[in-house]
Amino acid sequence: MKKYLAYIRCGFLEGCAYRSTFITGMLANFIQAVVLYYVWKSIFAYQEIVNGYTWEIMKQYVFVAFLCNSVFSMGFEMGIAERIVKGDIILDLLNVGRNQTERLVCMKRILLVEDDLSLVNGLTFALQKQGYMLDAARTCLEAERMWAAGTYSLVILDAALPDGSGFDICRKMRCTSKVPVMFLTAADEETDIIMGLDIGGDDYITKPFKLAVLMSRINALLRRSDNFQQTAAVLSSNGITVSLLKGEVYKNNIRIELTAGEYKLLCMFLENPDRVLSPEQILDRLWDCDGNYIDNSSVTVYIRRLRMKIEDDPGSPARIITVRRMGYKWNSAS
Repeated sequence: MKKYLAYIRCGFLEGCAYRSTFITGMLANFIQAVVLYYVWKSIFAYQEIVNGYTWEIMKQYVFVAFLCNSVFSMGFEMGIAERIVKGDIILDLLNVGRNQTERLVCMKRILLVEDDLSLVNGLTFALQKQGYMLDAARTCLEAERMWAAGTYSLVILDAALPDGSGFDICRKMRCTSKVPVMFLTAADEETDIIMGLDIGGDDYITKPFKLAVLMSRINALLRRSDNFQQTAAVLSSNGITVSLLKGEVYKNNIRIELTAGEYKLLCMFLENPDRVLSPEQILDRLWDCDGNYIDNSSVTVYIRRLRMKIEDDPGSPARIITVRRMGYKWNSAS
């Protein structure tokens, strides 16, 4: 970026020194601006951001290059010329570009899982107009792939999909993440609504719907999510860190892989440090994560497998302590 700004500045000085007539200077300026415009346009056709700058900001740079060259060619007063040579105007635009880039980075990303293409197009336009970034998936498989590869602030699910159900997607997400989930579906039966909310959905909207109401509910969910992230985004104790938003677990800053049941069990321990948890309490937490029955012997298996992954010496555990005839507790002391 500095190289191109230096190139533009050199163009200003060359224009001041060598262009003798207004028409010749303006023509040269125009050709230079057109060349810069199409060069940068071809670059931004392949990626949204280049070196931290968007295509909208780069268009402003091209316009300013043309304007400043014209100022020199027309022989305007030196007060303006000196300000341009010193780079004050360029620095002002750099600040504008930096602010806009920061806003782009802070934009919330939404995952929409919907098989109706016309509805996807309409919601994409509406949500982007509101300042959100949107990824759309039309099948369960595509949604799972996007979910694994990206980080989202909100997930909007249709219940009926070509290769499965939005309810199944929600169940899987809830085993590893607390990201807000909204159902947007034509399934308006009372049993469907109850099931959607009971399995972890934060809101349930039936089709047809009013766009203004949908936007208000999306904004409300994201506001509540922001408040939650500020208070409980990460759990950390005794060398173990859990990122609740990403569903990732780290041991001494090295990522480790856990099953859904192991993840839920670890979160339960970290949420209740130095507190004895009975097998019954653990059963209530682990019940039906994968749709399977969990009994007392299964709790013992989960504990043993979790120790194998997080303990330095599973034979002599220092994190998950067994309290005889009572249960287990998490040792927060390192």
